[in-house]
Amino acid sequence: MKLYTLSLQAIGPFAGAHTIDLAALGQSGLFLLEGPTGAGKSTIIDAIVFALYGDLAGESASKERLHSHHAERGVEPFVDLVFEVDSGVYRVRRSPAHQRPKRRGEGTTTQNEAVTLSRVTDVDAPDAGVPISTSTQEVGHEIVESSDCARTSSCRRSCCRKASSPDSCAPTAKTAKPCCRRSSAPRSTSR
Repeated sequence: MKLYTLSLQAIGPFAGAHTIDLAALGQSGLFLLEGPTGAGKSTIIDAIVFALYGDLAGESASKERLHSHHAERGVEPFVDLVFEVDSGVYRVRRSPAHQRPKRRGEGTTTQNEAVTLSRVTDVDAPDAGVPISTSTQEVGHEIVESSDCARTSSCRRSCCRKASSPDSCAPTAKTAKPCCRRSSAPRSTSR
């Protein structure tokens, strides 16, 4: 998987709109996220994982922390990622559930999580993509299927963490192997 750009707004310590050119950073093959505590290093990783899978990198992390407390009231939090896999170039845009001002009257209301996955024909014009899905449940599955993600160990760990039982780590259509090393065989309990 190759990541091109990450745009985010009202996420973590980033109150405004920010865009990171990941393709330029990765030209040498390796780059470092460095900075003081609270600068947003983990937030960048969480933003990428949230864009791709609708979840955060840390097992104990809560999605509630995604929305920036520094952002002005009414600013929509979102993460927008353009990436490439063997099957093509895609753009995914996710907005976590958050409180927004009511359209009528006083107070706030909960805006549900939203997502859009599009196939992009030109990396330099990601807005010209063809929509694939806006379903929060379908997009993660589409990304895993399009990237053949089930073959990589990091994706296997992610899959297994989300799996509620060993049976949900079933063989994928592309690999004919379980997506993880979990076995449905009972474990030995000898001491």
